[in-house]
Amino acid sequence: AASSLPAMFQICLQHGDQDFIVCGDDRFSFTETYFNACQVAQLLKARGINKGDRVAVAMRNDAIR
Repeated sequence: AASSLPAMFQICLQHGDQDFIVCGDDRFSFTETYFNACQVAQLLKARGINKGDRVAVAMRNDAIR
């Protein structure tokens, strides 16, 4: 397991198109997961969230595209 978020991102880049998350028939590759995380990070940055700020996440526990 990765010891930090940057370490997890490095793992994502190393494993590319291999399945990372599987939920029923939905599959998310390491690359897709990394790309989605980067999009969320850019959105937070654009809304004024800075390094060190606390962010809460409320989401469903399933894969919805």
